[in-house]
Amino acid sequence: IYKLADTHVTMSRKRSDFISAVSHELKTPLTAIRMYCEMLESGFVIDEFKRQSYYSKISGESSRLSRLIQNVLDLSKIERNYWNVELKPYALGDLIREYKETFQQSFDQREFEINLDLKKEVTIHMIDKDAFFQILVNIVENSIKFSANSQTKVIDIHTRLKDDYTEMRIRDYGPGVPSGEASKIFDVFYRVEEELVRNTTGTGIGLS
Repeated sequence: IYKLADTHVTMSRKRSDFISAVSHELKTPLTAIRMYCEMLESGFVIDEFKRQSYYSKISGESSRLSRLIQNVLDLSKIERNYWNVELKPYALGDLIREYKETFQQSFDQREFEINLDLKKEVTIHMIDKDAFFQILVNIVENSIKFSANSQTKVIDIHTRLKDDYTEMRIRDYGPGVPSGEASKIFDVFYRVEEELVRNTTGTGIGLS
């Protein structure tokens, strides 16, 4: 009974923290979008270069907001066993290149380089493209977020052919995850309790 109660209390606390985190994460991009829109509407920004910069920031914050909402919706579907997978044949390398091209502007704004080292062999895999992109977004965004103060602002994406499957590795040059915490990073609502994490945004649902 004690263990059951303790589990419920722990999950309740995590869900409460999650709601607070989501509320904060939603409020931040919305506030930024509203601020830039008001400045543009008021005619305060005359310089065309600044106007384009503000448009870019609005687009970036909108994308960030969409990713957060999509994470929450996806988590809800998975927990209710309501996930619909749409598998289609894709060349893995082509999808990774498309991902890089799609988010290149976001990488440039944060001064990060995405280095691709893809296998030469062309193999076709059955992939849900939207889900695959979401996986890449979640992992690479985590890498960029926690490597923001790293001297080497590079994310390496490698693929290699291994017998009857393809192995993909994503590496950053940040502080990494403590060895004792590595097994928990896919737990829902889990975030490493260190000062580094406390100073970064996030809800703890992306990897889960």
